[in-house]
Amino acid sequence: MKIFIVLLLLISNSHAFIFLLFLGGMGSGKSTTKKTVDRYSLSFDLGNHKDADIKIKNIKEKFTQDMKLKKGSYEIEISKVGYKTKNTTINLNKNSNYIVYFGLDTDYFDNLCKKGDKKSCFNLGFAYNYGYEQVSKDFVQAVNYYDKGCSLNEPNSCLNLGVMYFYGEGVFEDLNKSKELFNKACKLGSSEACKNINKLLYEDL
Repeated sequence: MKIFIVLLLLISNSHAFIFLLFLGGMGSGKSTTKKTVDRYSLSFDLGNHKDADIKIKNIKEKFTQDMKLKKGSYEIEISKVGYKTKNTTINLNKNSNYIVYFGLDTDYFDNLCKKGDKKSCFNLGFAYNYGYEQVSKDFVQAVNYYDKGCSLNEPNSCLNLGVMYFYGEGVFEDLNKSKELFNKACKLGSSEACKNINKLLYEDL
C-alpha cells in the first residue's frame, strides 16, 4: 500500500500552522479481476449401451456425461464388453454431443459360442440375421449360429431357425424342418414358437 503525504498550510491571525496528513493509497492501479476460460459440455449418445465405459486419456478426472472441459483436443476411448473399442480424438471448441456407433466384436461372441455359451450363439445368429451393430446381414452365417444355439437348447435360436427354414433364408425352404424346430422351441418355453405351430396347423399359410 502506497502512503501519500499531504502538506496543509492553514493561516489564522498571522500564525501559520503546518499539518502533515498521511493518506493511505489503495493498490497499484492494476485490475485484480481473474481471467476466465470458456468451458464446453462434452457428452455422448450411447443409445442402448448406457453401461459403456468412457475414458479421456489426457485428463485425470473420471468422465461424466455433459462434463465441462476447456477448448482443446481430447483423446477418447469408449469400451464395452463384446463390442469393439473405439478410440478417437475430439477437438472441442463448442458444446458437442457425439453419437457412438458400436461395432460388435464377433470374435468375442464366437469364442464363447464355441465354448458352449448358447446366448452368444443366439446373439451372433441374430446379428447376422438382421444386420446389427455394424455387422452385415448374412443368412448363411445366421443359420450356422442359430443351429449351434438350438443344439444347446436355446429356444429363440430354434424359433428363428425355424422361421428361416419356413421362408428359405440361407437354407432351402423346408416346412417339415420348420415345424420340427418350432416344436422344439415351444417345448423349451418359446410362446412365439407355440403360436407359429398353431398357425401352421389351423391357418392357410
